[in-house]
Amino acid sequence: MENSFDFYTVEISSPRKRSIYNAIGKKVDYSSGLGSRRVGVQNGYPRYEYFYRVGYSDLHNSTTENASRKADMIADSYRKFDDINVRIKYVCRD
Repeated sequence: MENSFDFYTVEISSPRKRSIYNAIGKKVDYSSGLGSRRVGVQNGYPRYEYFYRVGYSDLHNSTTENASRKADMIADSYRKFDDINVRIKYVCRD
């Protein structure tokens, strides 16, 4: 029963909302999953990074390698964009 509720999330981020819109192919807003976080200050003004979770892969009926491979396949489709950062996070729920 170990690792049965763990999962991987795939998140894309960019300093511009337009880049995220172009990457996922539609316009999204904060109520549909778009988020922002403050990443610093430049010339006295805050700089933000916008992020959107594009998918996940769970370990419930799968091995760790298969779930990791599925998360990589999701992330590969977003790695071709120049100004998009892709993050894969492992979330442990045991």
